[in-house]
Amino acid sequence: MDVADGRLTFGPGRYFDKLDSAEALAHEHCAGGSALRDQIGDPFDLLARSVIPDVQTPGGQPDGRFLVQWRDPAKVATNGGVYGLVPTGEFQPSGT
Repeated sequence: MDVADGRLTFGPGRYFDKLDSAEALAHEHCAGGSALRDQIGDPFDLLARSVIPDVQTPGGQPDGRFLVQWRDPAKVATNGGVYGLVPTGEFQPSGT
């Protein structure tokens, strides 16, 4: 992903590129470390690390309710303990 003049440009990426940076940063932050964070610099600089964007849109019921999912930390590799809207997922092209 590239940011230029307030616009995002998307390109091919690999799922594990995100895990290798974002998840490692999250674990290091929780442990109180900063070595990886120091290497990456500004975490909001989208050119410095792999980012897989996510868009969630509530598909509400007529009574105003909507479904959420909880990511059980004992059963998932990433984002454990996080609530998200249903349906959810990371979408990518079928070919490379």
